Amino acid sequence: MNAKILTCPSCGSETLGPYCHQCSEKVKVNKDEMNVSFFLKDAFEELFNFDSKFIKTLRYLVFRPGFLTKEILAGRRINYIKPFRLYTIFIVVHFLAFSFFKSGDIFSIDRMPLFKIIPGVHRVIESYETKSGMMHDVFAQSVNQKLKDNLNIIFYFLVFVLAAFVKVVFYRDGRYYVEYLYYMLHLISFGLLRNILLIPLVVFDLIPIAFVLAAVTQFVYTWLSIKNVYRESNGKTLVRLFVVMFGFLLVFMPAITLSLLLAMLQTT
Repeated sequence: MNAKILTCPSCGSETLGPYCHQCSEKVKVNKDEMNVSFFLKDAFEELFNFDSKFIKTLRYLVFRPGFLTKEILAGRRINYIKPFRLYTIFIVVHFLAFSFFKSGDIFSIDRMPLFKIIPGVHRVIESYETKSGMMHDVFAQSVNQKLKDNLNIIFYFLVFVLAAFVKVVFYRDGRYYVEYLYYMLHLISFGLLRNILLIPLVVFDLIPIAFVLAAVTQFVYTWLSIKNVYRESNGKTLVRLFVVMFGFLLVFMPAITLSLLLAMLQTT
């Protein structure tokens, strides 16, 4: 008796077994899988199964700097969340998390540390506030929300600019732009996750401690990830570290300033 040939609903390939030999999709869906109990069981396993793709990606991202980038560049991709998707997830969660804890929301004109570092920013904010004719609380609430919206949009493009900067500096090493892009996606994803974990310190107004921890962990993580990905001498690793950290300042500070200016223009 001939086995029935089935067509994969995802890629359209013909297969004989219950799973597609091309994409591993389950070919035939049983009616039992439409039950609420099956849905809940499947959702629970996806969220809390420590062998799931997301948990595995998260574990390697945090505890093995540079490992995910090496895996992607080696073509071993199916077992991990794709870099841009991971980056997007953390951008969304990052801003939602800081917005949820209002007392710890540093993405505001009154609390954001970088606004105290960039010269002249407070004078510009005061001039726009005066021009708006609003009370400070009303002006701040409007600007803060627009600031976060602008940052959400701009952050999607910053990683591409940062990867391009590093590619230009190291154009002689013969590496592709996308190789640097993968590295930056993982590096910044770690930074976003680290910021989320530091929220309790910000909520209790321990911003200086949070700022120092963020800087130290980013420095150490960047060093280890560069060392693991590029396998170079300490001297060359230090040069790459300097370029990446300088690139962060060169790209992020103007981006945050631009987000603020756009927010104030949208308000006034």
